[in-house]
Amino acid sequence: MKRLSLIFMFLFAGTFIANAQDCCNGFEANFTYHSTQTPHRIEFQNLSSGNSTFIVWNFGDGTTSNGANPDHTYSEPGIYQVCVVIENNDCRSELCYEVAVETANPCNDFLADYLWSVNPSNSLGVQFDNISPSPSNHYIWHFGDGSSSDNQEPYHEYSEGGMYQVCLVLESGDCRSEYCREVCVTAPAPEPPTAANCCDGFEANFNYFSTQTANRIEFQNQSEGDWDFIVWNYGDGTTSNLNSPDHIFPHPGIYQVCVVIESNDGCRSELCYEVPVETTPNPCNDFLADFVWNEHIDSLGIQFENISQGNAGVYIWHFGDGSTSHDQDPYHEYAHPGVYQVCLVVENNDGCRSEYCRSVCVEDFNPCAGFEVSFNWSAGVNNNHRIEFDGLYSGNAQSITWHFGDGSTSDAENPVHEYNQSGMYEVCISADNNEGCHSEYCHTIAVDVTPDPCENFEADFTWVVDLEHGGVHFENLSTGNPTSYTWHFGDDTFSHDQELTHHYSYTGAFQVCLHIENGDGCSAEICQMVYLPSYYFYVSLAVGVNELSTESSLAVYPNPFEDVVRFNEPISGTLQILDVQGRMVVTKQVSAVSSINLSGLKTGLYLMRISDKDLVRTVRVLKQ
Repeated sequence: MKRLSLIFMFLFAGTFIANAQDCCNGFEANFTYHSTQTPHRIEFQNLSSGNSTFIVWNFGDGTTSNGANPDHTYSEPGIYQVCVVIENNDCRSELCYEVAVETANPCNDFLADYLWSVNPSNSLGVQFDNISPSPSNHYIWHFGDGSSSDNQEPYHEYSEGGMYQVCLVLESGDCRSEYCREVCVTAPAPEPPTAANCCDGFEANFNYFSTQTANRIEFQNQSEGDWDFIVWNYGDGTTSNLNSPDHIFPHPGIYQVCVVIESNDGCRSELCYEVPVETTPNPCNDFLADFVWNEHIDSLGIQFENISQGNAGVYIWHFGDGSTSHDQDPYHEYAHPGVYQVCLVVENNDGCRSEYCRSVCVEDFNPCAGFEVSFNWSAGVNNNHRIEFDGLYSGNAQSITWHFGDGSTSDAENPVHEYNQSGMYEVCISADNNEGCHSEYCHTIAVDVTPDPCENFEADFTWVVDLEHGGVHFENLSTGNPTSYTWHFGDDTFSHDQELTHHYSYTGAFQVCLHIENGDGCSAEICQMVYLPSYYFYVSLAVGVNELSTESSLAVYPNPFEDVVRFNEPISGTLQILDVQGRMVVTKQVSAVSSINLSGLKTGLYLMRISDKDLVRTVRVLKQ
């Protein structure tokens, strides 16, 4: 089971699934120019939009400048191609004009320009619209992935997400103009889980216990399933990402405590209890509803078993299809397959009440479920050609057939067969019953053959997106003692480390392959699709921002928030808010404030830093 410490990813993952127009929207190079009274001197005025950190002018005569609005004196009249390039950490834009120096130029107004939009049904498809002010008899598009087009307004579908430098070249007579900009293409999000798996067995659950320390409660996580993220909400404005935490509440009372688990496959489960925090023992502390269930393989019926803690006198079952029961361990038959939210409420004479809900997957009836055959085998003690087979049967088999791979057969349950010569043989067993069920199992066996040194040499690995520290961690699970490793990460990079953490520069789906070898000439390879979610760069630590303080007691709520953020204690000092790129967006002095209005911030993830003398506390906050 994997655990990643992060904020409420499930509440805002959809917010940050960027469409292609958001990446560098509004980041455009642009300029104008004017002749002056001084011969051959041209004044340039930068009209670019967007937050650029770098600018360079190429005057077309071998000289450059980094000035914002430079002027330049040419050595002689002529036509010069002048270009301006602007950049920041994420974006780049370039614009070129042919500038006439004391000579009439018919191409002065011959300019390339275009817009683009994403296909709403396929985020890898982009429609390009030519908006050049002058007509052209020749269009050349370079899409940045090695492909091109001569259509006036082409549609292009990329094979994977990423940032692409797209250029439009116009030609007409002696005039030529080129315009380039960066186009951001995002890979489509993975399909959500289908009803076929139902996220079966993925259930949030926990117990809690009072302790000898005043107002301190111990929580025990009992969630089921392969979850990647967990968060506890204690109902007092504080949270935790620990597996089984303990918590000291500010004062006695009734708190609604919730635990939420999520997986990278899209499964989510939440469970809430009203937890009493009292100075005196609460008779309902250990009164907890709980149940398990088993399906009948020959019907749509489910047998429910109550495993609640405490002495319950009343049982109320809600089966999720509108029907109920008051039995302690009811059996319920559903009319249709599907996923049903089943809840059990238990009560007793002391006024205690507890409710537990979980999703129950009811699958289609399969009359042959559980009817399976297989076998084990071993060579004779004094005769390696004599093989003893041990049939393994699950279900009531009526007829059995063995095929030994040399043309011989048998209908015995546990046959013994002697082969005429050494070799590899595919042995199969098949069985049938009176209900029309059939099962077959085949396995290749070695008869008096030297074992293949590469038989158990297999490549395998697992991976997890590290949303706390950044990157994707790959863990090698290969067998057979490999001595060399080659990883291909699907982004044109590779590594020979045994296991490692790899940092991608963009999000999307990547085919990652691991190739292994050893000194005996064995080799093996495995490839898996690795999906890096589009919200990855928002929840990873921003560049230039220090790690969050592990000694901080600062907590904010609600988180995510809409307008106002409240603190678990009054704060004083310097309040700073940074975006995910590490840029300062808010800084102010505060004194003993318990809340702050941040309605002016854009939607997104921020780092809030409170500095007071030598104490610096930092916490992530999400603006909805």
